Amino acid sequence: MSYLRKIDLKNADWENADLKGTDPAGADAGQAGRAKIGVVRGDAPAPASARTASAQAPLILENPTLGSATAGPATRPAFPGGIAEGASVRTPCGLRRVEMVRPGDLIVTRDNGLQPVRRVWKRVVSPARINADRALAPVCLLPRALGPMLPQNRVLLAPDQRVLVPGYRVSGQESTAGCLVRACDLAAGCDDAYIDFAPGDLRLFTLVFDSHQVFCANGLPVESFLANATGTIALAAHLRAELLHLFPRLKRQPHAYPRVKYRVVDAANFLPDRL
Repeated sequence: MSYLRKIDLKNADWENADLKGTDPAGADAGQAGRAKIGVVRGDAPAPASARTASAQAPLILENPTLGSATAGPATRPAFPGGIAEGASVRTPCGLRRVEMVRPGDLIVTRDNGLQPVRRVWKRVVSPARINADRALAPVCLLPRALGPMLPQNRVLLAPDQRVLVPGYRVSGQESTAGCLVRACDLAAGCDDAYIDFAPGDLRLFTLVFDSHQVFCANGLPVESFLANATGTIALAAHLRAELLHLFPRLKRQPHAYPRVKYRVVDAANFLPDRL
């Protein structure tokens, strides 16, 4: 018998609780109100076996205060960016839906040929969270929104997911250079890209490689997770620990992850196509 018991979260001592970060299962289920607590003790002492099992599988409790519209770490996404479920990526064996990609799968990248996926992360954004914070609403790009075959089919992206676009479409950039711009900036300057405030349960995925990559989702060139200092800090605690275990050098050298090949343009002014 487990000695863990249900507690009153409204009156719980959250300040002294051993909070470890967002629970991976909670992130997968899209329940932003979950938190992971190291140990919650009952009134009676527990046997050693129960203590061991509890340490290995922490109790997951529903906290109604997490995931509210209040800004702060509790409402921060588990990872930045993301490609919505249903988008297809290119593999040596043909197209594969992003939700079917697994660590070790080879993905066709723009600049470095076939690259193995190291991690696939998923998070879910519920309609309630989008209603509470409209900045979480995804960007929908219709076919040919950015040019021929860009994308080939409709695709949904997190608003901060960066997309590779030609420099001539970005104000103040070199016309021959590619730029990485946020999807929300594309929605502001493109008739066939818009913010979708009613996407239903939004399941977002991001891919982690040994270095920053650009690959195609429904024909649209998007970036993989960028494990620089800024990106690492933006991760939920359990994903940050997983990333540092995967790339231990980042613990000592936060800037050790390979640099981005393309210019990253924040708050880009996306220009209409000249053609």
